Amino acid sequence: MSDEATKQPSSVKCPICGAEAEAGCLYGPGMRAKLIWRAGPPTFWGNLVAGLFGESVGEWGLLRGPHVEGVRCKACKRIILES
Repeated sequence: MSDEATKQPSSVKCPICGAEAEAGCLYGPGMRAKLIWRAGPPTFWGNLVAGLFGESVGEWGLLRGPHVEGVRCKACKRIILES
């Protein structure tokens, strides 16, 4: 197993509610696209301008594409990402 595969433990505590959570990775839509963060609620215009005024988050890796590591909690229904 590579160092990257063992970077996160598979079971962690949720930083919000303290319940058992799952460490993992959120992947982007394709090999060349980026994950973009833009503050505010999702809107049609927000989606259009995210590529111009949004902030790129996560990493891009060969054969892995755009991705960001984080924690998913089923108890409080949240995904907490590391940027």
